[in-house]
This record gives sequence, structure tokens and C-alpha cells, in this order.
Amino acid sequence: MYKSTQKSAIAVTILERSLDDVSQWMTANRLKLNSDKTEALWTGISSRLKSLTSSLLAVNIGSFTVTPTDSARLLGVLVSADLSLQQHVSTLSARCFYTSDMMCETVSRPRLHRYLGSCLHL
Repeated sequence: MYKSTQKSAIAVTILERSLDDVSQWMTANRLKLNSDKTEALWTGISSRLKSLTSSLLAVNIGSFTVTPTDSARLLGVLVSADLSLQQHVSTLSARCFYTSDMMCETVSRPRLHRYLGSCLHL
């Protein structure tokens, strides 16, 4: 959900109302909002984000509270509060390094080179 406003308290109130509506709709359709996987990410310019406290921006959804995070996964992409992809690239690079390291132990070197070459030419 997206809401643009200058006052954080108004944004929190609007977001809570919207999420309550979503939660009610899910309940009516025999679905449940997973509190363990629910994340809140507030985005904005860095000077504005630094002035806000996480307790001010906590979102109450029914019986549980969602505290804001520095980054959240959205369709497989790790999005940070400043909307940079630095954390996503770092995480992805670490996974690729780990995977290639594991492949080196199990796959012959020529086969690994062909595989990595085909990935780089996409």
C-alpha cells in the first residue's frame, strides 16, 4: 500500500485503517494475515527518515503490531527504505558466491565454466 503525506501520524492512521479493511476481507474469505511475515517499510529521503522513530511508525493490525524494518522483500527483490538496491545486490552476490562455491565442489570445472558463461550471456 502506498500513501504520501507530510505528517507521519496521519499516514500511520490511514495505513492502519486500510490494513484493518484488508484483514476483515481476508477473514470473510477464510484467509488469515500471517503476522510472522508481515512487514512495514517506510520510504523517503534519508534526512526525513532519520527524524522518525520506529515506535512512532509502528502499525497496529488487529491484535498484533508491526514494527518498521530497514528493508523488505517485494516480489523477490529486497527493497530498502531509501529505495536503493545496494542491500539486494549484496545479498544476491553472497548467494551467488555460495552457490558457485558449492558447484565447484560437485561439478567438473569445464562444465561449471559452460554454465557460468551461459548465465552471463543472457
